[in-house]
Amino acid sequence: MFGTKRPFGSPYPADYPIMNENSYYLQDTEKPLIEKYAADSRNEIRSCTLSRCAVGCVLRGEKYVYYGDECYRIAPGQLFLLETGDHYVKDVASDEGGYEQIVIYYSASELEQELLLLGLNYHVAVGNDHSCGECNRYTHALLPFWRATADYFRNLNDRLADRSFLNDPVAVRLKMTELLYLIVSHGDSCLKHKLLNYSDAERDLLRQVVSRNIFSGASIEELARMCGRSQTSFKKDFGRLYGTSPHQWFLQRRLVHARLLLISTDRSINDIGAECMFANSSHFIKLFKKEYGLTPAGYRRRTAAASQAGQPREAQPLAAAQG
Repeated sequence: MFGTKRPFGSPYPADYPIMNENSYYLQDTEKPLIEKYAADSRNEIRSCTLSRCAVGCVLRGEKYVYYGDECYRIAPGQLFLLETGDHYVKDVASDEGGYEQIVIYYSASELEQELLLLGLNYHVAVGNDHSCGECNRYTHALLPFWRATADYFRNLNDRLADRSFLNDPVAVRLKMTELLYLIVSHGDSCLKHKLLNYSDAERDLLRQVVSRNIFSGASIEELARMCGRSQTSFKKDFGRLYGTSPHQWFLQRRLVHARLLLISTDRSINDIGAECMFANSSHFIKLFKKEYGLTPAGYRRRTAAASQAGQPREAQPLAAAQG
């Protein structure tokens, strides 16, 4: 399940996460394994880049994930997953003030080891028969809490206030393993599908290389070399992972980024086209109109008018994609 699609233009304030003492870090890196953080309020969409898969929940407030001007809501009471790569989000303070969330980060190799441990030592059947078109289309997934996950995050929130827990790497790892057990032993879903696919280290390398080079202008040959693959192998693996060709995927990602810049900034069409790696403004306008039926300027005017009039855009809920 991916959540309810929300209209763009509503006053959803957000800010960058503020790291605090409620984070557990690996000894050899500044990146946390488990993190609780808060955000203040600003009227802006922000971009965040994840080098590891993030699984967590919102404790207070709401999170919004954007795909162009499509917006999906993550509320308390939902388990969320964000894939590696770039995301466009807002972290929205509650009416009482403040935003809080807990996130657990997993690398592909860590997931692979943890899932192997569950299978060999605890005889947990690690599998997932669910797959759908939405799994490839979106870079996030949601799953409603059930009693065990609600209890898990309630307990983890209490544990994060205890410094003895934060200083105990074994306790931290056990909590990470416990969350994976809850997910893989639950019913099949898009979230579970994404999590198990992410545990493939070779797929993760491809995903990381691709996400880092959306705006680099790297050729298919260069991307394949970065992944240690031939061009033929790269294209086949890319198609299996993303459900489309590299050319179409990169074009879609650049157009989505352009849409966000059009509705969230007052930058010129020329500047936006150049940032999104289009050869010139004419090429950008032509491709944008072909994809969305409007020129960039026309799209910006329509979105601004709809926002001022309070008219919801693309507000139909997305059907739940869950087995």
